Amino acid sequence: MEQITDFVLLLLAQFAGGPGPRENNLIRFGLPAILWAVLLAVAWSRQRREELPREKLLVWGFGLALARELYMFGHVAWGFITGGEPGHPPLHLAEPLEHALTMAAVVMVAGAFIRYILDDEGIARRYIQVGLSITAVAFIGTWWWWYQITTANPDARFNRTGAGIISHLLVAVFAGAAIVLLSRKKGWLRNVVTVALGFFVVSGLLRLVNYMTGHQYDYIICPVCNSLHILAIPLLGYVYIREQSIEKQQAEEALEAYRDHLEDLVEERTTELTHTNEQLQVEVAEREQAEAKIAQRNTELAAQNAIAATISRSLELDLSLIHI
Repeated sequence: MEQITDFVLLLLAQFAGGPGPRENNLIRFGLPAILWAVLLAVAWSRQRREELPREKLLVWGFGLALARELYMFGHVAWGFITGGEPGHPPLHLAEPLEHALTMAAVVMVAGAFIRYILDDEGIARRYIQVGLSITAVAFIGTWWWWYQITTANPDARFNRTGAGIISHLLVAVFAGAAIVLLSRKKGWLRNVVTVALGFFVVSGLLRLVNYMTGHQYDYIICPVCNSLHILAIPLLGYVYIREQSIEKQQAEEALEAYRDHLEDLVEERTTELTHTNEQLQVEVAEREQAEAKIAQRNTELAAQNAIAATISRSLELDLSLIHI
């Protein structure tokens, strides 16, 4: 059993990084970067086709998340290229900036789903404003302090400081607040988003446990937490893509229903026209019969008038002869 556990932890470390070879962190940041890039491309494409409030927020959220992964991938890669040489202040800010980008991305993505699921622009806007404000304050409050520490001690680890654990807890708090807000609604969409955000909450709590235990379980907790962070991305992607497929299916069903409705209207109108045409033909036939009767009556009247005229002339002739 112990060998199986060690194998699982080794497998996680290969993909999620943590204590061990630095090259493991290339996959840790490279794989999420690819996933975020795909989601960003989809959201950007949808935003260009039509104005969707949620898509605009997701473009920012996916973009910030991608920036975080690319920045850290570049940071790790730069360490290999330079041999891990100190003396590069921008790289000394990698950890505070990484956490700030993570917090901002979680806030924007969670805010986007709050906007869509709750359909409440006010709540989503306040959530994002508060989250980004706290993120900015946290970053400003730690970057100069961390720069001074790393300048004096390049081997210092941000995640082993109080500022580091606070940054992780803030991400957990933002994700937890979003879960509470989303609890107002029910459905598969809310459930999957809640699970994805729950990964960030669990990751923050595990890092707090790791900090309180003096990082004795780094080899277990770090790979698990990093794995939770990575797993949250395909879950959010699944929700996003599945939701679009459902919307497409609903649109197709609505179009099919409208097409059937039009066919029913055309059929109904055709039936009405056919019935009207039949009535018109009957009326035309009746009119023709009436005209024929009138013509016949006129002929009879003309004949009667001719006979009457002939008789009248005969009487006048007889009267004339009598007078003579």
